[in-house]
Amino acid sequence: MRLFVGLVLSPTALDDLDAACAPFRPNRPDLRWTSSEVWHVTIAFLGEVGEEALPRLLPRLERAARR
Repeated sequence: MRLFVGLVLSPTALDDLDAACAPFRPNRPDLRWTSSEVWHVTIAFLGEVGEEALPRLLPRLERAARR
């Protein structure tokens, strides 16, 4: 599976970012504009990770998130 580490933005931040992007949408119909409900900030892209790695990976990511 393809994994990444990301942050979910607050509703206020999503609204602000959506408003900032709005003027560009009509000028770029060639882009696939996704719903702000699925927007996030990617911190790290981990790529393809086998399911067997999850038991070792999840506790480490949880520790990093607590810091």
